[in-house]
Amino acid sequence: MNIIQIMFLVLSAAILNVAVFYLFKKYIVGTENSAMKFLGLNIIKDLLWVGFWLYQLENNTFNFLAVIGVFVVMSVFLYFKVIRLLNKS
Repeated sequence: MNIIQIMFLVLSAAILNVAVFYLFKKYIVGTENSAMKFLGLNIIKDLLWVGFWLYQLENNTFNFLAVIGVFVVMSVFLYFKVIRLLNKS
């Protein structure tokens, strides 16, 4: 994996997380069971993103760990923002 692939990996995760957070903040936050709706939307996004990158990259341990590492770090940031927003409302 080269630096450009790593940048695309991080950038794609960031863009998708921002899009999911925007959808959550704009349309879901005031509804009934907003946390569960967010989880459903986010799980679908995560499965598609991880599946895409595991299919695109060469099969080796470093690539797998890079995808999982980016997934975990980005998910922590997203869930932190969502939990703070839910606590405010």
